[in-house]
Amino acid sequence: MKKQKKRGRPAATNRMIHTAIMLPVDLIEQLKRDSQAAGHGLSTEIRDRLRRTYSEQSSDDPKTSSLIDEIRSLSGHIEHDVRRKWHEHAYALAAFTAGVRHFLGRQKPPGDPNRRPDATSEGPDDPPDVVGRTLARQISDHHGEEIGILAGPSEEASHN
Repeated sequence: MKKQKKRGRPAATNRMIHTAIMLPVDLIEQLKRDSQAAGHGLSTEIRDRLRRTYSEQSSDDPKTSSLIDEIRSLSGHIEHDVRRKWHEHAYALAAFTAGVRHFLGRQKPPGDPNRRPDATSEGPDDPPDVVGRTLARQISDHHGEEIGILAGPSEEASHN
């Protein structure tokens, strides 16, 4: 008797356990839409979101975690107050930007803001705005979208 080859999905390199959870209909529909938009399956979407949640919660930098929480809260308050999300109207974006700048302005770390803390005579000494915009663009490119929340169009255009 000839042995038949197994069909289906190839074995995963990272062993997984099949599980079932109960989700509200609206949540499962949102997850399905998000997974389709991202071009992967529902299971991958759920795993990615769980990993992201754990990653955010396990931050070893409490000040960054606190800032992220404040920015999320600000986003909700902006939406409630002006009845638009921060990215849906220029006024909402301006209010959101002012709030984020306020949060950042409370920080008073030591050092010269125009000199890199790791600067050496051999290394680059780009201004902080160039470093920040470059890293933000790399992050935006990685995520596949342009977001630019801290610099308005005129400010961004003047630096290009």
